[in-house]
Amino acid sequence: MEKHQESNQYVPSRLVHPVDIADFLEQLDFHQQNRLIHQLDTKLAAEVISYLPGDLREQLVRSFTDEKLVSLIQASSPDDRLYILESLDHYQNKRVINLLDFYNKIEVQTRLNYPKKSVGRIMTPYFVRVRPHWNMYKVFDHLRRYGLHAETFEVLYVINDDDELIDEIQLKDVILSDPDQKIETLLDGRFTCIDEMAEQEEALEVMKRFDINVLPVVDERKKLVGIVTADDIFDVAEIEGSEDLEKFSGIEALGERYSRISVFTLLKKRLTWLTLLFSSGILTVHTMGQFENKISEKALIALFVPLIIASGGNSGTQTASLMIRAFALKDIKLSDWSWVIRRELFSGLILSLVLGSMGFILSYIFTKNFYPEENEIQIAVAISVSLICVVITGCLVGAMLPFLLSKLKLDPSVSSTPAVTTILDVSGLLIYFTVVSLILGL
Repeated sequence: MEKHQESNQYVPSRLVHPVDIADFLEQLDFHQQNRLIHQLDTKLAAEVISYLPGDLREQLVRSFTDEKLVSLIQASSPDDRLYILESLDHYQNKRVINLLDFYNKIEVQTRLNYPKKSVGRIMTPYFVRVRPHWNMYKVFDHLRRYGLHAETFEVLYVINDDDELIDEIQLKDVILSDPDQKIETLLDGRFTCIDEMAEQEEALEVMKRFDINVLPVVDERKKLVGIVTADDIFDVAEIEGSEDLEKFSGIEALGERYSRISVFTLLKKRLTWLTLLFSSGILTVHTMGQFENKISEKALIALFVPLIIASGGNSGTQTASLMIRAFALKDIKLSDWSWVIRRELFSGLILSLVLGSMGFILSYIFTKNFYPEENEIQIAVAISVSLICVVITGCLVGAMLPFLLSKLKLDPSVSSTPAVTTILDVSGLLIYFTVVSLILGL
């Protein structure tokens, strides 16, 4: 950025990338941000706005007149136009759409008719179509005429007379072919597409699975209506990843950068889960109260409570993390529950035996050194058996909770660390005091 000496205003160099201008803009106060964005030419301003976080974009966009917004929208790429329109209130949104020219109005309204998280919302209608009977001369002539406005033409889409997608070919194959050769000679019928109403996350999974940068989008009649490109999917991946991480941590999805979200909103999203988990934590207190007489009779057993419940919580959250990740990657499905139980039961048994052995040795040494009047063998056996039971329980709870939530059509990521820990705190205490009572005869 260069600082203009006379006007004392920051004027971006033409060599600076729009994303760098957006980063610079975020460091200014709102008055400076507003002045700078209005000084940029329309095309550059539209690009910069597309890189801004949602709340800042909303504030700046609402500072433009309706006529300026129309110019911004028409200068934006199709997938970025919705960001601008969705930043406006209902009435300004309607006014601006009505001011658009006929073609852009139809394109925007069509896109807005798709569900919010559908593929149709992020696809672009600018791509290159070719016919199977064309030769390479015809293809290159077509590219020269229409390729300039295409989002990408590294992949060309072959359609029939009904505009149905029948195949796709790489531009490099066209370049390397004989000029008189026809498109149909390059077809092999191996292509991947996705329905326009599919979830955006599904498009992300398809593109990852087949390692492709561009994914064609078809309607219910298999007509080619658009393409989804990697840059659009990057945004989806970031949003989905952030939401899953936030939910797994026991926070409602923020839907915005941490640095940009208000403290009040942040507190509201965190307080819901914390209140729920605090209330459920009363069960832990209640469980401890049920064994108050046993604790008062042999206070030593209370010293090992943190060790027992921590081991159960740790094993449970480890397993839950693995299950949630496996669900996200489509590595497992609901019908795999019995296989997962067997697998986690085996894993839990091995882990519990290791931790149980360590628990036996450490509790024996601790009791012998600090509580010589107690029966160190009995104490060590009780701790060891409790650890084995609690760790196995933790593995099973952590594994099955995501399955249960998926079965109930809920997001598995809400089986977060706090939720699993709360469940295992209560069950761990019940197991521990039951085992101690039986072995020590309390």
